Amino acid sequence: MIQRLILAIFIIIAPVNLFAQRSSGSSHQSYEVFVGMGSTHYFGEVGGPSDKYQGLFATLDNLGLDPTQSRLGWTLGGRYEFREEMALALAINPLWISGSDLNSKKEDRGYGFDVVLLEFAGNYEYYLAQRFTGLAPYATVGLAASVYRTREKLQPHWTKLQYTPAIIFGLGTRFPSRTDLTHSIELGFHYMWTDRLDGIKGSREVGDTFYFIKYCVNFELDKTYLFDYRGLVR
Repeated sequence: MIQRLILAIFIIIAPVNLFAQRSSGSSHQSYEVFVGMGSTHYFGEVGGPSDKYQGLFATLDNLGLDPTQSRLGWTLGGRYEFREEMALALAINPLWISGSDLNSKKEDRGYGFDVVLLEFAGNYEYYLAQRFTGLAPYATVGLAASVYRTREKLQPHWTKLQYTPAIIFGLGTRFPSRTDLTHSIELGFHYMWTDRLDGIKGSREVGDTFYFIKYCVNFELDKTYLFDYRGLVR
């Protein structure tokens, strides 16, 4: 299955990259580092809708996102932008993930868990606008490898260190504050190749999932402008 998903990502990226190369006569390269923080939201066998919330909390609850179980996450990484609209990013994400049957339709089971997870992610990013001139929405897709440990809530013992790959899809936007500094907000969907992230074997034949909503500050380190077909510097 992993090979098929890698092939699917390549099939998605390759035509976009080819189209961009043919449709644009100029390009440039730049390097960035970024740091950020955000919140994680588990989606899986534990917890779920409860019909106990109203308004925005009800909307999140219906999506399986328990607002009371959101936890802190961090990200640190680098980015190589090889065209104005395309970039590759590598990141290390230390994350805390939590879930509980409390206030859900499974409340009688009374299960809850905590996860400490370290994720190594590589993402391809495609921008719909120039990120240093204004609001720049973008889409991202990538692969990750994670090591993690799980424990049942209120229990002192963690599981042994475990490993799982994952696939990432996300949407975000960037906005500048000065010529070498931008800010970004991103919603990432992380699909895991295990259904034991929460510590239990579920009835579903799909992996566990979590969302990572993050805010980042992006610092540009170096930029190399290339000439377009008219000999002008972009």
